[in-house]
Amino acid sequence: MTAVILFHSALGLRDVEREAARLLRADGHEVHLPDLYDGRVAADLESGLVLMWDVGWDNITTRARAAVANLPDTAALIGISMGAGVAAEIWKERPMHSAVLAIHAQASIPPVPSTGTRVELHAGDDDRFIPKPTREEWVSTAQARGLHPDVWIYPGLGHFFTDPSSPDYDEAGATTVWHRIRESLDFDSRLPMR
Repeated sequence: MTAVILFHSALGLRDVEREAARLLRADGHEVHLPDLYDGRVAADLESGLVLMWDVGWDNITTRARAAVANLPDTAALIGISMGAGVAAEIWKERPMHSAVLAIHAQASIPPVPSTGTRVELHAGDDDRFIPKPTREEWVSTAQARGLHPDVWIYPGLGHFFTDPSSPDYDEAGATTVWHRIRESLDFDSRLPMR
């Protein structure tokens, strides 16, 4: 069993994150699903970005820090889109996390990460927010800091392809992402405590 915290996208805490948490709990993981917007949600990406700025990054990250305060330093971080940025803020302050799994956005690499951290990026090849040069720079930074990231690029897919409410949704792609995430967490749960 792995302690996992899943940070939602700019659209707020919705059914897509709750379903992901349900899948991970079914595998025996202890999953925490903080609501960084205090109940507010958006219907689409544009209004989600407005909502993110309205809530404010300081409020978002303060709530995220409170959510991880009582979790082990090795808890796995999962971030969906904006949530990957939130995970990066936590990772920077607590570098011993067993895994940092980013979906639809990169989690910025801290200056001195634990080289034992499993790092993944899951992104659509046509995601306008993380074009190929940006992904390549992120991989180079990760490698230069002693990490060995797994980068999963999904051909022909856009930004929110794991979200059934998004026009980018792709059922096969979404299923593959969560299959790979579950395999990663299952592998980490079998490792000795670090």
